[in-house]
Parts: sequence; C-alpha cells; structure tokens
Amino acid sequence: ARADTSGKTSNAGIKPTPAVKAMERIKSLVGDWEAKAPKIYGDASIRLNYRLISDDSALMETFRIPEHDVEMITIYHLDDERLVLTHFCAVNNQVRMNADLAKMPADKGIEFNFVDASNLARASKQVMDKLTITFEDSNHFVQAWRWREKKAASGSETAVYRYTRK
Repeated sequence: ARADTSGKTSNAGIKPTPAVKAMERIKSLVGDWEAKAPKIYGDASIRLNYRLISDDSALMETFRIPEHDVEMITIYHLDDERLVLTHFCAVNNQVRMNADLAKMPADKGIEFNFVDASNLARASKQVMDKLTITFEDSNHFVQAWRWREKKAASGSETAVYRYTRK
C-alpha cells in the first residue's frame, strides 16, 4: 500500500489478495441494520451499526438489543494475508476467529472459525466458535453465529439473523 496526499492508505497498483477482497466486501456493510431478536427477547429488534475505524483499517460492528440492555462489539481487520475478527461477547469473553476464504467466494459470503479466546476462565460456559456471513444483496445479509459449551467437544447451537439495511 502507498500513502496518497490525503494521508490515507491506497491499494492502487497492488493485486488484491482474497483477504483484501473479503475485507472490502465486509466494509460494504457500513451503516445501520436491523433484524428480529431471538424469541427469548420477545418482540425486540437487533440493531447493528457498522463503521470504519482506525484510518479505515478496521470495521467495528456494534450489536444492540436496546430493550434488553444487550451490547456486543466485533472488530474485523486484516492481519497480513488473513481476515480476522475479535468478538467482545456479552458472556464476558473475547473470541478471535479467522476467515476461511476457501469456503465460498467473498462476494457471496465469508465463514469465520474459532482460533482462541481470552477470559474463558471468568466467562460463562458458552463460547462462539463460528460465524457465517451470507450476502444476499446490498440491503440484506444473514449472520449465523454458532456457539458451544466451552469444554464440550460437540453439541452446538446456531442463531441465524437476517438483517435489512435501515
């Protein structure tokens, strides 16, 4: 990457890697989104906000269920040739995942898989271990978050949310 006169980083002239292409696709989510919350939250809505941070090098996702005072943050960014995320979960752990860019074309979706997590000893019994994002069109996408009991080798649950741009 090279700096232009504005001081922003430019990738002009550099062949985009699969990770760069996937990050650009994720960045297209900037803005506000809404989905129906799981049944345990009644008729509440999930509100997502995506915004670029750190000189546009990372994307911050803020997940909120305002009626239940629930908020979580996920940060997406490049790490050399990898697209990674850190999910700051409401159950008090911080999960790190890597994108498996061989699973599907980045314009269709991105699958992230568990690498490790911090604060597991103090957190609840559950840990997120997979996120699949499926892009439907410019105004709709789906997130499927899978979690498991942190000491279980098998037995997981998945929550699927279909978001609409606001």
